[in-house]
Amino acid sequence: MYEKDYLENIVRKFDRIRPQKDQIIRAASIMADAVLSGGKVYIYDRERALMVEANTRASGLAITSNYYNRSNKLTPKDVLILAAVEPDTPGDVEIARKVRGEGAKVIAIVSKMGVSREPLAEEGDVVIDNHSPESMGILSVQGTLQKREFCPTTGVINDIIFWAICAAFIDEMFARGKTPSVYSGVHVSGGMDLYKRATKRCEELGY
Repeated sequence: MYEKDYLENIVRKFDRIRPQKDQIIRAASIMADAVLSGGKVYIYDRERALMVEANTRASGLAITSNYYNRSNKLTPKDVLILAAVEPDTPGDVEIARKVRGEGAKVIAIVSKMGVSREPLAEEGDVVIDNHSPESMGILSVQGTLQKREFCPTTGVINDIIFWAICAAFIDEMFARGKTPSVYSGVHVSGGMDLYKRATKRCEELGY
């Protein structure tokens, strides 16, 4: 029963992402503008889930291996992808404002619902709604002494949106006559050599 409820909830959220195709393509275009002008793409999420997913991931983009931290000073050429678990976490809002104050662009993956404080969605140059305002799980056990929510969706949906942006970025780069560097799994035959080549190529070209 719980697994059915969870999967159906994920599918409903996924269906709400589809109409945001234009925002996803816009995010990819901003990323392409950044790397082709010598800028970098940074990744930040408070829980570090997407930062781990995006960093040197097999079959992932080499450009998304830059963790963002508060000591970074970005430039107008740079882009930050900020994925949020909650729609209005003050620390996330502060980072978005800092980055935009430095002239960089912010791609925010965040819910537009469930806001009780200053919304992160107002701080993004591009905002893609993850339709996951719940900060905890979406399921709960009724009638227990300690009610506990379990099985969150935010991480799953944020990952889906992120990879959709990556796919759109590859489309955008191909349209501009450029081929972005993609990592190979180090576990496959010759994988480590391919990984090193992709890293070096990205460092030399910027993508």
